[in-house]
Amino acid sequence: MQIRTAEKKDLPMIMDIIHQAQNALKELGISQWQNGYPNENPIRSDIEQAISYVLVENGQILATIAISFQEEPSYQQIFNGSFRSNNPYGVIHRIAVSTSCKKQGLATQLISFAKKLIQNHGLNWIRIDTHEGNIPMQQFLKKQGFQYCGIIYLSEEQNADTKRLAYDYQIL
Repeated sequence: MQIRTAEKKDLPMIMDIIHQAQNALKELGISQWQNGYPNENPIRSDIEQAISYVLVENGQILATIAISFQEEPSYQQIFNGSFRSNNPYGVIHRIAVSTSCKKQGLATQLISFAKKLIQNHGLNWIRIDTHEGNIPMQQFLKKQGFQYCGIIYLSEEQNADTKRLAYDYQIL
């Protein structure tokens, strides 16, 4: 298994994994990713900006993640809490694992990769958010050492349901 930067030719396989994740969230009754987001536009943009990564085995994409080094506008205001640092940070977006590979530690591999990549960029903080109904992701983030910080709101273009739980992680 390897993690590499996504390429334009990977878009169909990445979108297949995104659609699987959308269906899984729908089955759990979670409104996250149910209003046409993410579609090909943000994924294509991630690939063009070289912030999209894929976990590949035998030429097959099994999981995807976006790792950004730009300040996230949605994190400028946080309610009912605060981020633990105002230092520059990396951001994890759009992490998804193929349904056929769930419970095999692939998301953990992606998070470990993100931690190393962000640290290699000279940053010690990571931020991520998830839907308040996405209990499996919340539990996963806590298991990975992320700490709950408060509530943020996404821009309306991304999703009609904008409330998210924000987490951060300090790389020591």
